[in-house]
Amino acid sequence: MKINKYIKFLSIFLLLLLLVGCSTSTTTPNPQDPSDESPISEPTDEDNDTEEEPEPQPSLVTGPYIERPEHVKGIYLTGNSAGLTERFASLVDMVNETELNSMVIDVKDDKGEISFLATEVELAHEIGAPVNKIRDIEAFMEQLAANNIYPIARIVVFKDNKLGRARQDLAVKNLDGSLWVESGSNVSWVDPHSREVWEYVADIAKEAARLGFREIQLDYIRFPDRVGDRVRYDHKATFELVNEDEEQYRAKVIAEFMKFMASEIEPYDVELSADIFGLIGTTTSDMGIGQHLETILGPDVLDIICPMVYPSHYAHNNYGLYPSNNARPYETIKYALLDYQKRMEEMGSETLIRPWLQGFTQGKPAYGPHEVREQIRAARELGINEYLIWNAGNQYHHIKDAFK
Repeated sequence: MKINKYIKFLSIFLLLLLLVGCSTSTTTPNPQDPSDESPISEPTDEDNDTEEEPEPQPSLVTGPYIERPEHVKGIYLTGNSAGLTERFASLVDMVNETELNSMVIDVKDDKGEISFLATEVELAHEIGAPVNKIRDIEAFMEQLAANNIYPIARIVVFKDNKLGRARQDLAVKNLDGSLWVESGSNVSWVDPHSREVWEYVADIAKEAARLGFREIQLDYIRFPDRVGDRVRYDHKATFELVNEDEEQYRAKVIAEFMKFMASEIEPYDVELSADIFGLIGTTTSDMGIGQHLETILGPDVLDIICPMVYPSHYAHNNYGLYPSNNARPYETIKYALLDYQKRMEEMGSETLIRPWLQGFTQGKPAYGPHEVREQIRAARELGINEYLIWNAGNQYHHIKDAFK
């Protein structure tokens, strides 16, 4: 009995062993090319679902950053006024004590002089343009920043005695090929068609932006006035505009220059503004100088236009004001700026209007705080809240109360 049980147990054991052996048998895989084996991947930014921070780009601006005020309200300073310590300090005090917040400072003036020696523009040194007016331009910019004064670089463009005399190949000429100079001032001009002139102006503008000027303001962006066909432009033949009458041609040259300047300073994140004759908003001609409102604004590259609407510069019969426009500052400014607004609205321009207002006396009456304030009031009633005050000698303290 025990033997039979033993045999039965042994039979069951062998059967189970056979079944287990069959179920655990394996097949040897085929050899695999090592190159087909995928290595273990390292974690990537995609796996982590995060983006790598871009490398910070070095700033083109080395000077201090001064934030733009909501509404620019400024005065004009020559390089000499900016460089004279006591005079500049008194003007800074005046700005700090009033609603003023900005200064338009000559970087290159209407003689072609650059207001500091430390310029890196090679052509400027070749023609003797740098003058030691602002002795330490970097310290000067820091002083503006410390007082939160918004700096605007005024750059006179085509009226340039330094460049015109040193490089007469770039200058406006008499018909006989000799150097043409402006009657009265004996100052030469450079050819608005010249690409080398354009590049020189752009180099100065870019340097101003690097120093910390937050706006580049171009003045004398025009042809000489009252010259007719008595001068010649040697670079006109190289300009690509064709099939235009003389007036359209001049205006398009100026517009092309504006486009060039905008593209040159675009990387510096500064605003571009232009000074234009006050009557440009009223007349439909280019006044013989290449300033035609719709043509200048057509490329849509200007952030600001600064019409020079000085009441003393208008003829007695402009706007029908008597005894003179100079005696009616409020009405003159209102009519002049209203003309700009109407035409710019018709063309859909969003360029800001910031007028140059009269801060000087020319004729009667003498201009004091009341006359200046009347101009500011006229602009504000049209919704124009920015302004600049022009006084060539930078004498502003007698009109200080206009800015309170």
